[in-house]
Amino acid sequence: MPNATVAKYLLQRLKEAGLKHAFGVPGDYALTFMDRLIESGIEFVGTCNELNAGYAADAYARINGIGCIAVTWGVGGFSAMNAVAGAYAEQVPLVTIVGVPRTTQLKASMLLHHGVGNVSTMRRAYSHITVASVLLDDAGEAPRRIDYALSRCIAEKRPVLIEIPADMVDKSCVKPAPFKPLPRPPSNADALSEALDEVTTLLSAAKRPVILGGVELHRYGLTKDFYALIEKANLPVATTLLGKTVISERHPLAIGVYEGASSRQDVRAIVERPMCCFASAPGSATSIWASTPAAWRGGI
Repeated sequence: MPNATVAKYLLQRLKEAGLKHAFGVPGDYALTFMDRLIESGIEFVGTCNELNAGYAADAYARINGIGCIAVTWGVGGFSAMNAVAGAYAEQVPLVTIVGVPRTTQLKASMLLHHGVGNVSTMRRAYSHITVASVLLDDAGEAPRRIDYALSRCIAEKRPVLIEIPADMVDKSCVKPAPFKPLPRPPSNADALSEALDEVTTLLSAAKRPVILGGVELHRYGLTKDFYALIEKANLPVATTLLGKTVISERHPLAIGVYEGASSRQDVRAIVERPMCCFASAPGSATSIWASTPAAWRGGI
């Protein structure tokens, strides 16, 4: 990449992560960065407000693996916080890029529009709903901070905040080397072994075991492994609401969505009371029997 700059470095990394679209609302502190974003080939999708941008990027990330919003400091970043908090709660890899005042303005504690007191207030607020919050106020350090934030986003499937001062957008920096995201921390070997032993013991003793699939199977790309597990085990599979599509509704082992008391009665009967028999009524044992795969019918 000729003439690498902080903005070009960041945008190159986002493209390497699979980003093709970014959402947001233009604002004065972010205008130069947004120009570079559009020049990079990433399509910028303007929205009516920053909260809408956040929810659009959240949905985009669920489908494509990573999402991005670009907004301005203060009013823009604070407006997007509900969407970012939701992405954190549901393990969605969302990159929030905020254009902030010039480094000289940040250091001088000047009275700035959109400010809410201390210039670090928004970054400190975001630290509670992101796995990394970085400020690119040093061109030499910017590549390392960018790689760190994006690695955390990809590895942990949760949002990150990247603040880029207006005067740092076109500052020169090193060219990006091949991206090597930080690996997800390995499981504790002893804890994993203990968990597997416990699961095996419970499965061996259970008369009608059921598998419950969650959204994490999507987030970490484990659906293929999940299919191999359920077809080997030949057990009925329910899913959480967020994990609804980890298994096709047409799969012979799928029984539907389990959400406690709001679940269908036949699903609750299989998940909660597998040895219980209902009286003749909608959702009774007869209808449950008819809807269950032959491989594990009986004894309900």
